[in-house]
Amino acid sequence: EAPPEAVREHYRRRLADPAAIKRLLTGQVSIGKLVRSLKDAVRPAPPPSGLAQDMARGMRVFTGSAVFLIAENDRTGQAFLSGWDKSDPRIRSCPGASHGYVEPHARQWLAGQVLEMLDMLEAQ
Repeated sequence: EAPPEAVREHYRRRLADPAAIKRLLTGQVSIGKLVRSLKDAVRPAPPPSGLAQDMARGMRVFTGSAVFLIAENDRTGQAFLSGWDKSDPRIRSCPGASHGYVEPHARQWLAGQVLEMLDMLEAQ
């Protein structure tokens, strides 16, 4: 089950897609599924998981460098962001990227992020 924030983001993208709007207006969308999804979108976010809380505690005392690379269209990344401070400067998000960063722009972005971190480590 996707976090409410992920469902809302999905529908924000769908509302910007003329083809999706056309499918809705021409009856090609299951109204039952749409209603269930919209209910999911308005429910409150669940509390952070024990893992997320453990990670947050660990990151508060960690003194090294860290960066969180998030694939924008990945449900795991969306779930992470729903329980994390989005203003955290360590978060870097790749727009339109899926979980495996398989899109050409996402692969290039990910490689650039990794190379940047390696350069940073080498400079230390």
